[in-house]
Amino acid sequence: MFVKAVIIAGGLGTRLRPLTNKTPKPMLPVGEKPILEHLINWTKKSGIKSVVLCVSYLKESIEDYFEDGKKFGIKIEYAVSKKQLATAGQLKTAEEFIDDDFVCMYNLKQQKNSLMMILYACMGIQFLILV
Repeated sequence: MFVKAVIIAGGLGTRLRPLTNKTPKPMLPVGEKPILEHLINWTKKSGIKSVVLCVSYLKESIEDYFEDGKKFGIKIEYAVSKKQLATAGQLKTAEEFIDDDFVCMYNLKQQKNSLMMILYACMGIQFLILV
């Protein structure tokens, strides 16, 4: 059983402009809650105890909303990149928070699936959820 998840949530969300001009994509609402809250709740229900959020673009709104995760019943840590990174770079920022097997969650683009699966396999990730 995995006890930690890494969620890559640092992208610019350019395909969703103008919605993401002032709001990061993970904080866009679906119903009454941000997308990321739905994902964190689902992750918690799946038995995950701790989440590392890889953040960059407009990260403050994510950090302010989720804080340390106590109000959501899960531990949340932040892997922060000061500049925009590609997916592998975002995942690399979480390295210091990972000491065992983990689940990585990321919204992969169709054309990158094969490359990303190879990259994750080389990094020793045993399980990947595509969201």
